[in-house]
Amino acid sequence: MPPFTATNLRDSPPDMIDAAYFSRLCAEAANAAAPQGGGINTLAEKRLHRVLKSYYEADETRHEQKVGSYIADILREDEIIEIQTGGLYPLKDKIAFYLRETDYRVTVVHPIFVRKWILWVDPVDGSLSPRHRSPKKGRLIDEADELIYFADLLPNDRLQFVFPLLEVEDYRLLNGWSHDRKRGSVRCERIPLALLGEEVLREQKDFAALLPDGLPACFTAREFAAECRLTSRQSYTVIKLFCALGLLQPAEPQGRSRTWSIVRNM
Repeated sequence: MPPFTATNLRDSPPDMIDAAYFSRLCAEAANAAAPQGGGINTLAEKRLHRVLKSYYEADETRHEQKVGSYIADILREDEIIEIQTGGLYPLKDKIAFYLRETDYRVTVVHPIFVRKWILWVDPVDGSLSPRHRSPKKGRLIDEADELIYFADLLPNDRLQFVFPLLEVEDYRLLNGWSHDRKRGSVRCERIPLALLGEEVLREQKDFAALLPDGLPACFTAREFAAECRLTSRQSYTVIKLFCALGLLQPAEPQGRSRTWSIVRNM
């Protein structure tokens, strides 16, 4: 079975992105008439999903193919590619089925939004606010919080996670519960603008590279959260994942606090 490479995913040199091709797909999606139920005023991120699917597989005859009781986003001779623009939990059983009941290699594509612009849509007259840049920037370490759903499948030489780093526009309805109608608002659509890079998690060493250099020999969840800039909840989830991957191990408690250490003999 051939190893995973960027060439397996699209027609470009290994470990390189094709930003110009991605931008062309974004422009084509923007100019195309929105399908029924798509576009602004829907919850689905159909345009983003469509662009990513075309980017990773131009041949539409390979799209939406049945595998068992599931529909794969992309099916090739020896590989399945799943595009997931939202949370990864809905893919948990699907990916487990692919790995346990078939011989396909499996790639999960999950975008990280490293540059995001916000545009507010008035739900009454449809007018748009000037766009402004969101201070939030997606990071690869944040994705480890989502990968906990696949902890019992990792590491696996038939499974990889590919994270395209995107610039996007978020269109949100001004229909929230706060006085400015922004908190609790509904996203209309997330529109891709540019591909800025790509990250891949495949082998144990890829996950190990996410561990920060500044961790002490033994550390608490609070210290881990501070070093990785994670929330308290995220830190426990990421630590659990890294323990399952054999990267971290429990250490002697410090008072009432649990501690962990990095496994050095990987």
